[in-house]
Amino acid sequence: MKLKKFKYLKRELFILPNELTLLRIFLTPIILVAIVYEKTNWAFFIYVIAAITDFFDGYIARRRKEVTNVGKFLDPLADKIMSLTMYISLSLKSIKLANTIPTWLTIFVVSREIIIMLGIGIIFLLKDDIIIKVTIWGKAATVSEDLTIFFVLFFNYIHKTCIFLNYLYIITLILVLIATYGYIKMGFKVINNGK
Repeated sequence: MKLKKFKYLKRELFILPNELTLLRIFLTPIILVAIVYEKTNWAFFIYVIAAITDFFDGYIARRRKEVTNVGKFLDPLADKIMSLTMYISLSLKSIKLANTIPTWLTIFVVSREIIIMLGIGIIFLLKDDIIIKVTIWGKAATVSEDLTIFFVLFFNYIHKTCIFLNYLYIITLILVLIATYGYIKMGFKVINNGK
């Protein structure tokens, strides 16, 4: 029985969309090393490659009808690993970069992820067959978080400080707060009503 499960897992894991997701997970510590050693050119270009894999893994999976349970688990996991690693590393004051993400924004972004993961865990413990819907505010917050990482890495790559980033930080914070509130509200509704 365990051997069958392993073969099934192996078969799902090593299809192109999931291999691209695994590549994104593999690239994350490499970007981290580049940031820590202030290799801003490497950090930026490898992040761009990782972002491209994020687009193509979903596109290929839908196009080739290779959407799998493994992929549904791995893709958001890869996104979380990448996002949290970037936010934490780019907010370290010990690294001498032209632009860094403010610590307060990193705290809110990390807190959002912890709240959502804990909420999902509690809901799955209390309810059966519950589907967690991604809200429009959740998508907007994620896009803003990703744009923040991209532009911080880009302006570090060209070695320029950018005032525009301060506005992006505020926009990201607002979207994160709205999205977090929305998910908490949805979570209580699901627990109370089962819908």
